[in-house]
Amino acid sequence: MLDHVHPDVLGSLLARHPTQKVYLDAFAEHVRLELEHLRTSRSRVYPRSLLTVPRGWDELIAARGDDFIEWMRPFLENESGLHDLLFMPEDFPLMRSLDAVEDLVPGAKAGVVARALKASMSTNMRMGALYDLATEVVGPGADDARELALAEANNDKKLFEFANGLQRNGQGEWLLEQIERDLAGHTSGRVARGLVLAGFLVPSAENDEWWAAHQAPPATGWLAEVHAAAYAEYRRYGYVQHWARKYRNDVDDVAAFSAHALLVAGADDRLLVGEERPEADEIKGWPWRRRLHWSVGWKDVRAAMKKREDAFEKTFLATEPPLQNQAPRRQ
Repeated sequence: MLDHVHPDVLGSLLARHPTQKVYLDAFAEHVRLELEHLRTSRSRVYPRSLLTVPRGWDELIAARGDDFIEWMRPFLENESGLHDLLFMPEDFPLMRSLDAVEDLVPGAKAGVVARALKASMSTNMRMGALYDLATEVVGPGADDARELALAEANNDKKLFEFANGLQRNGQGEWLLEQIERDLAGHTSGRVARGLVLAGFLVPSAENDEWWAAHQAPPATGWLAEVHAAAYAEYRRYGYVQHWARKYRNDVDDVAAFSAHALLVAGADDRLLVGEERPEADEIKGWPWRRRLHWSVGWKDVRAAMKKREDAFEKTFLATEPPLQNQAPRRQ
């Protein structure tokens, strides 16, 4: 019967019937064969499956953990060339496998990400999702991955994505520690990077307190300009938070729609991290006019985010290149 079941369904069958050995054996063999295919294939294409298999991993690990580690060992030990297969641009066919092995070997995922990042830096292709992963992984190797991602950031867009990713993944404390390390650096560039990262913090009581303790610029001249620009970025998003709350809470549509226009004027991708963006259940409880306005106006919010992102890409450390046709510094 299993011969007529699509392989990607086997994980769901195992999750639904965890005591059925026939499903366990079938899913285990499917995973083993796909990992072996990916390891030995010479073609640089997506594997044949494991792209949409969200279930079955816990049951597989519980029953066949030792076997699974052996199947994954070539990837964990960074066999030559595997980073190209593991991390296709913007997609990660084996991320489910790495998530599963993390339960057995804490820090394994971070170690793979760090090694893949290091290897990718010698190529001409920037695998953007790898840098996103650096802000997500935890455990041994996470610091290495983040330091590599941060060192590669050569414009403010990349610094913003790095800071935003850390906050999105609950790593705000690590970000604050990195900011402090940068501010204690021995070069003006390192200090400026810390200031720019601080400007990308999501306003909160803790981050307000941090900025209150750093109101004075660390130096005069250029660093004072960077400090002012970074604080302006932080305050700008504080205004976005204010207008977002007013839009959601004001009973008067005219006042709310005006607040929305001001929200759009200052929006950036931090809107996807904090609590400013309403959840679907909240939106369902709004009057129909507010629901319709939010739905139609979301494209304006996204356009504003894109415009802000494009502006960040043209600067580095809150500074425009000295020549109009000169790109931000590359390391």
